[in-house]
Order: sequence, then structure tokens, then C-alpha cells
Amino acid sequence: MKKFIIIMALAVLTLGVSTGKANWFHDDSEKERRIEIQQQLVHQQHQTDQWQGVAFILGLGTMLTLITGTIIGSRARRHANRT
Repeated sequence: MKKFIIIMALAVLTLGVSTGKANWFHDDSEKERRIEIQQQLVHQQHQTDQWQGVAFILGLGTMLTLITGTIIGSRARRHANRT
């Protein structure tokens, strides 16, 4: 029983240790890293917005092409039926 308690105490102590940095080792590299990550996120959002704009324009072009083709097809059928 004594060994079990010692093993459990060691396990709790081992698992309870934080893996974070101590404050005296803290430097500005973490702040720089956060700034870098924010810049990357802003860049990714900008690229996403650009692709959404391109997709929207292509969608409009597709719809206009569909409508134009339908108009041309219906006029061609009417013309073919008259002759």
C-alpha cells in the first residue's frame, strides 16, 4: 500500500507539472510570433476575399451566358418554325 501511495504521488506530481515557460525566460519572441500570426491571418483573409470576388464574377458571367444562350436558342427555334 505504501508503494502504491508513493507511485500515485509521483504520478500526480509528474502530470501536474506545467509545460509553459517560466516568467524569467519570457522574452519578446512570443509577442513577435503573435504579431506574425495576426499578419498571416490578415493575409489569408485578404486572399479569401479576393477568391470570393472572382467566384462571384464568374458566377454572374455564367448566369449571363446561360440567359443569352436561352434567348438565342428560343429565337432560333421560332425562326426555324416559321420557315
